[in-house]
Amino acid sequence: MLRTVQHTIQKHGLLQAGDHVLVAVSGGADSVALAYALHFLWRQHRIPITPAHLSHRIRGRAADQDAAFVSELAWRLGLNCVQGRADVPFVARKRGISLEMAARESRYDFLEQTAREIGANCIATAHTADDQVETVLLKLTRGAGPQGVSGIPYCADRHG
Repeated sequence: MLRTVQHTIQKHGLLQAGDHVLVAVSGGADSVALAYALHFLWRQHRIPITPAHLSHRIRGRAADQDAAFVSELAWRLGLNCVQGRADVPFVARKRGISLEMAARESRYDFLEQTAREIGANCIATAHTADDQVETVLLKLTRGAGPQGVSGIPYCADRHG
């Protein structure tokens, strides 16, 4: 797995010397694996990483357990962890969007703000093949044509 991550980073030019990476860690297997992989690379290439976790205030006690798990994971890796909270059900009602879309928007808003605050110039998120399929299907349901249907890019500039 580490070779695959390292190869992907090199092939797509995702990280450069001097980068500081904010790593989104939900507590799920995919984001935890990404945190471990980037931690290994950090130790090898001296690229600083900071885990970040956003509680969506959807799952009650389970969400609190996720936050505690991510905090302990960061501590075990010797990393500082940034945690935040968002009232995603409120955001969904206020904006008239689905809970999933409100969670996604809240998460990226939190990650972008946190990156600015700590001086991180990269944000790493873990996406599975299912996430890729979901993205394509979402674009299709919104009426995207052949030119607009794509998965999640390796690198995105949300403000460009």
